[in-house]
Amino acid sequence: MKFAIALILVVGSISTVCFAAEGRRRPSDTDVRDLFAACLATRQAKASSFFLAHSDMGSLDVDAYGGPNVELGRKLGIEQCLTWVGDKTRTQVSIKTGRSALRAIAIEGTYRLRFPQSPIWLEDPAPSKPRTFVSTGEKLTIAQANGIIADCLFAADPKGIDALIRLSSESVEEQALVSTLLPKLEKCKSEHAVPAGKEMSLREFAAEGLWQAAISTAASAEATATNGSH
Repeated sequence: MKFAIALILVVGSISTVCFAAEGRRRPSDTDVRDLFAACLATRQAKASSFFLAHSDMGSLDVDAYGGPNVELGRKLGIEQCLTWVGDKTRTQVSIKTGRSALRAIAIEGTYRLRFPQSPIWLEDPAPSKPRTFVSTGEKLTIAQANGIIADCLFAADPKGIDALIRLSSESVEEQALVSTLLPKLEKCKSEHAVPAGKEMSLREFAAEGLWQAAISTAASAEATATNGSH
């Protein structure tokens, strides 16, 4: 049985992601989330890369999308991915999330595609390169603070963060790892200024820190290769 797909994209800064699936065999939200992340990374790769390049943790460069009335769901191909997930699971699928959590999902899908296995550079990650931000004003201050905390969390446990991103959301294994990582996140927050506004989830900080580490490592490797060719 094939179902129509419903889409709800909340434009506020909601930290959680809610999937709803209905059908003869209702898959877990975890199955749907993982498939959705994979779809963004593969079937909507160009749109997903553009989104990651023109967003911060909680902010979007609306000018890059043509103005403040951007229909992010349409630009990112969310409805097509929900349709694809629905066909895969033979269910009706919808999503309710904010931009920061959506960015984390896009990062997870892209990271897992790029690194199917835990990369060797986790043993000795390259120093984090300076971040570039699309936010301005107060949002820039918040994005910078969130970035510092995300980098701190990754530095505290690179392998643990990589493992978290590979675990299905809300699985028993994820919950066990979360209990280990949460104290480290709280320590990072106590050492750095926690930005005002909606509090981000552990998984959002983890994805952000891991993605910046991957970018920094790629930049470091490219610089090494360039210097070695001279």
